[in-house]
Amino acid sequence: MSFPCHGRIIWVRLADPQARNVKRRPAVIITPTDAIEEGGDVWVVGISTLFELAPGEVQTELQFDPCGNCRTKLRERCWAVSTWVARVSLLDIEEYAGAVPGPQMAEIRQKIIALPTEGEPD
Repeated sequence: MSFPCHGRIIWVRLADPQARNVKRRPAVIITPTDAIEEGGDVWVVGISTLFELAPGEVQTELQFDPCGNCRTKLRERCWAVSTWVARVSLLDIEEYAGAVPGPQMAEIRQKIIALPTEGEPD
C-alpha cells in the first residue's frame, strides 16, 4: 500500500535547487505524518545523485542498492539536500519508493534547523 508519511520517498516533478529544469525526481517527505491531509500539500527535501550540488554539511547520504534491495529502494548513491526544500501537492506524486531510516531523517531535520533564516547573518 502506498501512502504519504514523514520519511517516505516519493517521485514527483520537481525543479532543481535553482528553480529550473523541472523533471521527475526523488524527494523525501519532511511534513509530520499527523499534519498530512488527504489531497493537500507536503514539504519535501530533494534527493540528488550529484554530491557537488551543495556543500557537504547540508547533505545527508542515503542508503542505496543497485537492485533497490534496501529500505529506501534507491538504486544509486545519492544525498538528501537540506537546502532544497519544496512544497508539492499529494496529487502530483507519481510513485512511492521506500523510506528514509530514522537516524538519517533526524540528521536531515537537524541540518534544516541549522540553516540560517532569511534576514539572519550567515
